[in-house]
Amino acid sequence: MWEKARVRFYLEVQVFEQIFKSSNEAPMTPNQTKIQEALDPQTVACPKCHAEFVFYRSSAAHIDDYGFESYQLECPQCGTPLSGIIDPADDKLLLSQAS
Repeated sequence: MWEKARVRFYLEVQVFEQIFKSSNEAPMTPNQTKIQEALDPQTVACPKCHAEFVFYRSSAAHIDDYGFESYQLECPQCGTPLSGIIDPADDKLLLSQAS
């Protein structure tokens, strides 16, 4: 009885080892690729002076009352306060002047 249980346990461990090895060597899934692309830096333009600058999304983003990932920032060129949300359709930052 114990011998059968030990053999079964050994076989289960081998199966789990194969699954673990293959999961570490597997290429990124489409979902992982989409997440990585969303976190890539974006070039955005100030709506007031049209200066372009690089925007990096936060890994701990603020979610506003409407469920959007929102950001408050300042144009590095003219100093205008800016508000923005991430467009869920294409993961791009949509900027406007803060009121």
